[in-house]
Amino acid sequence: NISRDITEVIVHWTDTYSNKNIGSEEINVTQKELGSESIGYHYVIRRDGSLQRGRPVNKQGDHALINGHDEYSIGLVFVGGINAPSGTSFPGNFRSVSSLTLSQMNTFNEFCKTFYEKYPGGQILGHNDIDPLEEDPGFDVRDYVEDIFNKKSLFEDPSARGPFTVSELVSTRIPE
Repeated sequence: NISRDITEVIVHWTDTYSNKNIGSEEINVTQKELGSESIGYHYVIRRDGSLQRGRPVNKQGDHALINGHDEYSIGLVFVGGINAPSGTSFPGNFRSVSSLTLSQMNTFNEFCKTFYEKYPGGQILGHNDIDPLEEDPGFDVRDYVEDIFNKKSLFEDPSARGPFTVSELVSTRIPE
């Protein structure tokens, strides 16, 4: 039972090594140390594919500040991003979608399916869609959900505008 308006999911990764199986508790501690109130994501997909709750969904997230995307979004984060073990030199050279496990992708698919059942017109975007300076989650989320769920994005350029409101979702046509 979500009491705030939701129109989208923003997908991230933690930018952690492949042998770091952190979860919502560790992310919460890290984000508090960095000055946040608490974990900014609503859900965490761990390396083994388990889905954990983070920030309560009824509370606005703190994961997608650009263009106000936090207001109507659910923040989902994959644990991963660096396809190498901790201690590897030049970890930025190993950022890759290959760091995500099959179990994580299976959970992501189930999450998307459930989201679309509740919000048929909802949008699922990568952090890299709304902020071109970001790499996460390492793949084109809009193409992925179109291929897997036959859901075309309503955004012509997600980095150029904020989230759709509920009424805008109802009245907006898919760009040609």
